[in-house]
Amino acid sequence: MKKHKSYQFGIEEEYFISDALTRTSVSNVSPHFIAAVRAEYPAEVQREMLQCQLEVATRPCLEMSEARTALADLRQGLSAIAGEHGMLLMASGTHPSATWLHQRVTAGGGAL
Repeated sequence: MKKHKSYQFGIEEEYFISDALTRTSVSNVSPHFIAAVRAEYPAEVQREMLQCQLEVATRPCLEMSEARTALADLRQGLSAIAGEHGMLLMASGTHPSATWLHQRVTAGGGAL
């Protein structure tokens, strides 16, 4: 009988960071928020090209249930940190009310 090779996979998602009161995109993200995210998720979260975005990537997984749990933990944990800083996270391809002229590029090309 042929033995099957175990493959690993991960899931990536991008989130927009919005002001909790106005729901508009945050053009200048607080360094305190980034420090809190970096402390809690040093390997799983990266900055994106725009300051109002974050990207998450689960650690390599062998099972879908493992990936589902990891992704849920990232979503809940980051949402809690954002809430502590007066912000919300939104998973979306684009922010529905953001004007591109008002967005700021992340320094360093996105490194957290």
